Amino acid sequence: MHDPAFHHITLLGIAFESGFNSQSSFHRIFKQLTGKSPLEYKNHLEKVLPSYNMGGRNQLAPLILSHDTLPKWSDDKLNCNYMFENYFKTAWRNLKKNKVYSALNIVGLAIGIVSAALIFLWVEDELNSITISQNVITCIMLCKMKKVMRV
Repeated sequence: MHDPAFHHITLLGIAFESGFNSQSSFHRIFKQLTGKSPLEYKNHLEKVLPSYNMGGRNQLAPLILSHDTLPKWSDDKLNCNYMFENYFKTAWRNLKKNKVYSALNIVGLAIGIVSAALIFLWVEDELNSITISQNVITCIMLCKMKKVMRV
């Protein structure tokens, strides 16, 4: 937002480049962190830093300027819970909006999981039965050896 070379990027482009899936979640988080919407913040930067005086400022200036105290920038606002909350809200809205398609997907997933579990149990049972039959053959051979040794 500071550099005039990036004025051609829209706020939606900045949101997507920052890793947000929608403009509304970007606006909400940006407003929580700075106290201003992205557009208000951009307009504020244009008033504070005019474009004709871009060469005189420090190149290491932070992206988001905040004159608030440290508790506003605490870790609880910068964690990943907002991202997961947004994903679950989006998933829930899509489930409600596309009920038939969602039901079909959920039923297909359930059938796939149950099929995989049954195949796993069947293969495990087959492998155990081979081990048992080998043990039975060994026992029969031992019994025959004992009979031969007695005679």
